Amino acid sequence: MRSYAVNISALVYSLGLVLGFELGVIAAANAFFAGILLVAMFTGYQLLEREGMPFLSAVRDIATRPDTYPRSTAYGAYVVSLALGFLVVSHTALTALTA
Repeated sequence: MRSYAVNISALVYSLGLVLGFELGVIAAANAFFAGILLVAMFTGYQLLEREGMPFLSAVRDIATRPDTYPRSTAYGAYVVSLALGFLVVSHTALTALTA
């Protein structure tokens, strides 16, 4: 149940971040750090779920083995949240470089 709440929270947070940034409600600098926070927190949670594994093996499983997740929706939530977080971070970085 806890992982379900974390997955839903991460999706809502990432969607809110993207919408807030694109609508101009969140400043670019704040969106950049919020995107980094999203990626770091959700990846950290996935690492905690694989606590007994060696670090490199856990990282490899997170990125390449969807069957290590309890449900396919957990993997989908992770991939979508990461993609949206990287979208916001890259968009804000490109905006800062061109300004």
